[in-house]
Amino acid sequence: MRLLYLADIRFPLERANGIQTMETCHALAARGHDVRLVVKPDTHTPPRDPFEFYGLPKLASLVIERANTPPGAGFLQRVGYLSFVFGRAFGKARTDVILTRDLGVASALARMPGGARAPIVYESHGYAPEVAAALPELISTAKPPSAAKLRR
Repeated sequence: MRLLYLADIRFPLERANGIQTMETCHALAARGHDVRLVVKPDTHTPPRDPFEFYGLPKLASLVIERANTPPGAGFLQRVGYLSFVFGRAFGKARTDVILTRDLGVASALARMPGGARAPIVYESHGYAPEVAAALPELISTAKPPSAAKLRR
């Protein structure tokens, strides 16, 4: 099966998000799937090798592609990443399944006709109203969520 994993993170990333992304993609590739992971470029010069960084053997069936995005962070980099992702999701090298942990990407892709894209698997790491309500207890500077935020 051909899988497209979309992660709007600089890569490799030291945090759990980066580790989980690489471990998932590597495990799927090791089980015989062709995995294409699309990430933002590493901020280090020269860019680090993700396989070396995470201590995993290279697999021919796992391709890590860095999206061509403007340097820095913010709106322009997000737009650049989304543009790149849409090219991969709807291009001629269409995959069998799209995986992402990015709700914005999943939502945008889900609005496209099903026949124009592969099925989407969205991996959620928190139900927004529950996370928003719990933040004031977890982080001393967090403000309680507004009623409008909880309704969304």
